[in-house]
Amino acid sequence: MASENSSADWFAAWFDSPFYHKLYAHRDEDEADRFIQILIKKLKLVPGSRVLDLACGAGRHARVMHSLKMDVTAIDLSVNSIRRARALSPEAIRFEVADMRTFSLHNDYDAIFNLFTSFGYFERVEENEKVLDSVVRHLSERGLFVMDYLNAHKVMRDLVPEEQVEREGVNFHIRRECRDGFVLKHITFTGDKGVQQFTERVQLFSVQELERMLKTAGLKVLHTYGDYELNSFIKHESPRLILITQLQ
Repeated sequence: MASENSSADWFAAWFDSPFYHKLYAHRDEDEADRFIQILIKKLKLVPGSRVLDLACGAGRHARVMHSLKMDVTAIDLSVNSIRRARALSPEAIRFEVADMRTFSLHNDYDAIFNLFTSFGYFERVEENEKVLDSVVRHLSERGLFVMDYLNAHKVMRDLVPEEQVEREGVNFHIRRECRDGFVLKHITFTGDKGVQQFTERVQLFSVQELERMLKTAGLKVLHTYGDYELNSFIKHESPRLILITQLQ
């Protein structure tokens, strides 16, 4: 069996794989649309506001932001994701290949969005802290940062250990486990190189740990929500952990 992402930067190979896009092709565009509309209204962002979609994937959230008259920049480490995003999106959205730990853009932003659990990918906490430092460097005065993260408490309680899913004629065997403070998702399938395996790894930060990291970076938590309708966060029940913060 070929192991495709044994390195610490597991996401670099997996997110650039065409099989990543096959597995997650079912992601809900309508849900993304509703969520972004609710968020933009909640944040009171006006047309023309400069916004950054950090770790944008194929750009589904960025496209909604653009439809709401935001001035949108979006970055992702994956060359294939950015290529796909550009093909699917209006030319007015600026898509760039960049690492969220070290990105350097010429603008500052009224709001930066980090959505759909695009945080906690790295082996060392310090690497995640670099992401927040980069965010702070790119926020305008009193700029807003929104993190849409998993609810670690619920993930650990309700973990589905194993499942089989079929996408576009490919059968994916998925095995999940919590180990050493991470949730691991082992994905095995037969592709063009034979049997391949990728492992997604996300750190299980509690709400208190994230709040401490955000505060250290210079961000004040304004609101904490538990789902895409922005209902209150309930520790062991909410499907998501959504933090709205502001540059202090």
